Amino acid sequence: MATTCPALRFVERDPHGLAGDSSFWELYGASFERTLREPSGALIEGVRSGKVLAFAAEDDGRTLGLAAVHLLEAPATSLLLYLAVVPELRGQRIGSTLLTHALAVARERQELLDREPRGWAVQVDVPELAPTLGERERRRRILLFFRSQGAKPLPCAYVRPPVRGGTPAAARLLHAPDGSLPLRREEVQALLQSIYFEKFAGMNGVDRRLLLSLLGPAPAGAPGVVLPGASARVPPWPSQRD
Repeated sequence: MATTCPALRFVERDPHGLAGDSSFWELYGASFERTLREPSGALIEGVRSGKVLAFAAEDDGRTLGLAAVHLLEAPATSLLLYLAVVPELRGQRIGSTLLTHALAVARERQELLDREPRGWAVQVDVPELAPTLGERERRRRILLFFRSQGAKPLPCAYVRPPVRGGTPAAARLLHAPDGSLPLRREEVQALLQSIYFEKFAGMNGVDRRLLLSLLGPAPAGAPGVVLPGASARVPPWPSQRD
């Protein structure tokens, strides 16, 4: 199997192009569980609003890899929502190349919005909580992939809300700093709040009361607490932002 990325075009999709890209949506539907997938209309509207960037790795008009990034405001972090490659082309560095391209564009867009980029983040399922050995290995490979791209677990407990039905699930939140400076403690707190309220409430319409409850104190031994003595969760936003 080849170890270098084949000659594909890496392009950003506008709302019209995204809506009409049937191979993008075919790969999207095959790659992510329903409870983790944005409804197509929400993703397209996110692109239309400028809050979400969607990308495709294509060959002869067919999307063979996809990525989507949400531009969070405070701190100005690029939250990777989705990254997928068709099964027959995995292991050829398409995913890492597409990720690098998407994040470079996202950084430029943050700067155009007069924000100071603070790196990128991604939510990953906890391998130790997988229901089967096969799923555990799949999650472990994903975690190792993102760590190989420079992302490291943040010192906080994290629960990922569902975007359509289902129940919240423990996850790990990874972050790769822009340059060499990691997020400060207050920036970690702000990032959690931004993910919950800019992304899940603003984009997906998740009930803010549910999100506030997930920001409450984490139970002892909650998955995702990676540093002894670290703050388990963060307090809710001030009332004027509720």
